[in-house]
Amino acid sequence: MVNKYGVVFSSNKRHRIKIYGAKILVIDKNVYLKKNDRTVVIKNVDKLFVRRDYLYFNALGEVKIIMNCKKFYKYFCVRITSDNFDLTTLKQTAILDILNNIFDFNNCTKLKRYLKIMREILKIDLNNDHIKLTKNNYNLSYTLTYILNGQKKVIHVK
Repeated sequence: MVNKYGVVFSSNKRHRIKIYGAKILVIDKNVYLKKNDRTVVIKNVDKLFVRRDYLYFNALGEVKIIMNCKKFYKYFCVRITSDNFDLTTLKQTAILDILNNIFDFNNCTKLKRYLKIMREILKIDLNNDHIKLTKNNYNLSYTLTYILNGQKKVIHVK
């Protein structure tokens, strides 16, 4: 799951993240990575080691990777289903792309592709607590599902 403060997932397995030569500080079960002016925090991990610019760690249940995702997190909070296309696999690969490029989102090709589909092809604009939908040029129909004030909202676009 992506929120404005980063990525949250549950696991008890070994994972790896490319750290691009970042400085590492370990305190208890938290890892602080610093490169240039950016800091990334990984919470609830154990058994760390670095090899060839990758940080390997064991997840201990719910892992939080704290970084600034305010520019695009809203596009991961909505769910789009359609008979014509499937965005769930692209959404998951975009999240993995974010994790593999935690210090430079400009290298995230899958994230850029996912945002381009959402913004330019489906014409979904998520800004400041409102959703703006315009007719897409491809006549794609889909169902947009989101949660607002604790209530599930569904919009059918035809």
